[in-house]
Amino acid sequence: MTRTAMLALAVLGGCKGILNNDGDDSGSDSGGTPVDEFSPRITEPDAFCYEHTEGDTFFQWIITASVTDPQGDDTLDVWATLEVLAGGGVVYDIDAVVDKTAGTINTSFNADTAGINCDAADTYTFRLTARDSEGNEGTAEVAGRRQ
Repeated sequence: MTRTAMLALAVLGGCKGILNNDGDDSGSDSGGTPVDEFSPRITEPDAFCYEHTEGDTFFQWIITASVTDPQGDDTLDVWATLEVLAGGGVVYDIDAVVDKTAGTINTSFNADTAGINCDAADTYTFRLTARDSEGNEGTAEVAGRRQ
């Protein structure tokens, strides 16, 4: 292999995750918003449902993600939005807390109250949207799972 070919492979190999298959430069394969120099970045989203068994028994959804803002995490709004999608539309939405110090987004809700069935966890898509003080938005989506 020529030196130029090896260099090209090394450069392309280091770009994994920067371009996904549809030409989007989101920086993730989870359908996040395109990377730019202003929008918040949401990474490592997770949405899972589990059976809470201490005291009353019920099913609980937990949604978490990491978040940063290229203009400084102090510019992030303290509230993010979670939308639960199924059948092509939004079936539930709720606010999520942004912890600027920890760089996380967190929310939870009772599955029965929301009507989001744990037995069909993988049929739901969870979309998180974070905003900063300049009005820039970043989103990430993840499929639900049963723990």
